[in-house]
Amino acid sequence: MSLAGLKKQFNKANQYVSEKIGGAEPTRLDEDFKEMERKTDVTAELIENLINRTKEYLQPNPATRAKMNAFNSYAKMRGQAKQHPYPQSEGLLGDTMVKYGGDLGPESLFGQSLIEAGEAMRQMAEVKYALEDQVRQAFLDPLHLLQTKDIKDLLFHRKKLEGRRLDFDCKKRKHVKGPGGGAGSVTEEEIKQAEEKFEESKALAESAMYNLLDNEVEQVSQLIALVEATVEFHKQNAAILENLQHTLYSKRDEAAMKVREPRQHRVPPTAYPSSSRATPEPTMFTNGNGSPEAADIADSDNAWGGPPAVTASPTRSPSPLSPTGGTGMYPSARQGLQMTADTQISFGSSLVPPPKGSVPAVSTPVSVNTPLSQPEAAFGNGHGLPHLPMPPSSHSQLQQPKASCKALYDFEPENEGELEFKENDLITLTDRIDENWFEGTVHGKSGVFPVTYVEVIVDLPKK
Repeated sequence: MSLAGLKKQFNKANQYVSEKIGGAEPTRLDEDFKEMERKTDVTAELIENLINRTKEYLQPNPATRAKMNAFNSYAKMRGQAKQHPYPQSEGLLGDTMVKYGGDLGPESLFGQSLIEAGEAMRQMAEVKYALEDQVRQAFLDPLHLLQTKDIKDLLFHRKKLEGRRLDFDCKKRKHVKGPGGGAGSVTEEEIKQAEEKFEESKALAESAMYNLLDNEVEQVSQLIALVEATVEFHKQNAAILENLQHTLYSKRDEAAMKVREPRQHRVPPTAYPSSSRATPEPTMFTNGNGSPEAADIADSDNAWGGPPAVTASPTRSPSPLSPTGGTGMYPSARQGLQMTADTQISFGSSLVPPPKGSVPAVSTPVSVNTPLSQPEAAFGNGHGLPHLPMPPSSHSQLQQPKASCKALYDFEPENEGELEFKENDLITLTDRIDENWFEGTVHGKSGVFPVTYVEVIVDLPKK
């Protein structure tokens, strides 16, 4: 820096301190100039914030935006021309829909609808990229040029004007003070030159501010370009969404008309095999000689619903009413037969004959409420076994137990005709559809249900 320049900087600093502390009077500018300064300050602040907020509108995620800026800056440092685009939210959503729609398979209408929606979202993302390019070219770039050139030049002229004003006021103040204030070092010519430079800077600053403020036609045109790009963006998105809407309507109608396939058998959490009546084991007892003897009676001879079978205990003699007891007949069940405590009555599937050669032992007499008028049981079937006839209907007739089962789980019907029940419900069995399904009734309702959901208590009779 030259001596003249250093002296000029010293004068400006001296004048600035004198105005702020000593109360020196600065050169006053006219009101129109001050108003222009205020408007240009507002315009400069407006342009800076408008650029930043427009970028946020186009790229709303600040973290992603910062990451993309870092990637692009690093690419520039390495000399790479390719830049990473900002990931649009519509594109991310579309990629997710297409991925999982394909995972559902081509037979799924919901999967097909997801793919259609995902492709529409991808198209919207491409439209958003087009919006970014158009707004950047028609709106952001002109604003950036205005910020970096016109406003920057304007601020430079204003700063230079302020420096020349301080230099002019300092020289003028020293000249007014006279010889004691150092006036001999400031001539009239120097004051005149300082004043001319001040007026020149003022004119340049005023012209720059005027050009900036008078350029409203171009600024409004740039704003129109932003609005037009946004309108076109929303029009294209609306068209894409309308086409998607019609496509999804057709998919919904197709799904409504699709015939629902029958539900497959549902396996419960723990498989319980259906209970069935076990084949009765042969009843073993000892005869009079102490040797075991089995009662091998066919199940068909005395199926459920026939007369009750009287099985003698293997540790006691047969009843005195047995053929070896001298009566020659068996009393009917409806005659109120009273036996000893050792006598057992079982309703099984076979009739066990008394052991051959055994001696009856009676510990408690047997009383018969109704006298026997005629033999009701006869012998001579080839095995020496008594056949008890089916008693007629009466209030004391032995009733056949109903086939039933107990619910192991809650069952919610999915098809018409299925029976709903809760855990521990007692269900009356009416039929067996196949090896996997029962038919029954509970709480006044009838329907079918899976075998694996219940535990059979009394099985259905064999067909």
